[in-house]
Amino acid sequence: CLTPKCIVENYLYADVALVAGAGGTGKTTTLLYEAVQIALGRTLWGCRVVNPGVTLFVTAEDSTDVLGARLREIMVALNLSRSDREIVLRSIPIVDLTADVQRLAELDAKGNITLTSLADSMVQSYQNEGLVQVIFDPAVSFGPGERLVNDGEQALITACRRIRKGL
Repeated sequence: CLTPKCIVENYLYADVALVAGAGGTGKTTTLLYEAVQIALGRTLWGCRVVNPGVTLFVTAEDSTDVLGARLREIMVALNLSRSDREIVLRSIPIVDLTADVQRLAELDAKGNITLTSLADSMVQSYQNEGLVQVIFDPAVSFGPGERLVNDGEQALITACRRIRKGL
């Protein structure tokens, strides 16, 4: 296969991507909305969901309670039935790392960027869960910091590619 698996036709593929924007602009809420539509196999932004399924949401910013409240409001706004809400709640598990700093890449004692064990741990824990996407929110919280921005971002991409390949 020459291209990654399509999740949403003409929009989202099983590959590494980044949603960038200033804080408070709605990135997390948009990603939760998309995860709801993907879980239910509904049309997303006018595009057909080809492979509906589970979105693992790994957060270092908003707690499970905060994300759960956002998710609840999205489901209310969409006027989802009880059975659809149950599907959504099963299809968007949250890994809350807000109280425990875990990075995909970090600086070692010599100041070199190295991948941590988090990517491999994610693969081991979720490889049989049928995930269609994994979201790290916010991406900056999982990198080595701002000292070596380009190298740090490349390390994040490498770690995410490891997760994509493993899952």
